[in-house]
Amino acid sequence: MTIRPIILEPLRDRLGRTFDEVDWDLNIYKDPSEETDFWFIAPYVYEDGSSSEYGESIMLTKAEEFALRHNDDYFDEDDVWYGMKGFLFDKWDKLSDRVKFLLESLPKYTEDLDRSMLR
Repeated sequence: MTIRPIILEPLRDRLGRTFDEVDWDLNIYKDPSEETDFWFIAPYVYEDGSSSEYGESIMLTKAEEFALRHNDDYFDEDDVWYGMKGFLFDKWDKLSDRVKFLLESLPKYTEDLDRSMLR
């Protein structure tokens, strides 16, 4: 049985105010220094026409990188972008529990973002 990520409905408080869902983009890239062969996932917040990196990049283990990239032409380039919802929906079965946990731990609503973590 495959469990898919939950798509959130707009959150409303008891006064009827709505909270905006974060528009996450993921930059999936190979270490550009070429000193290592590691791959990373960097979460970016897209808002007001621009995007900002949020927190630290997730370094993938060799097993996580292989499971994600093996036989997948989308990752032929060393630097690709993916929307969070589409990524979780399309790649859920290929992700380790650790990566799923880290991505799902990101704030769901813009009001919950720690603005000091934006770069």
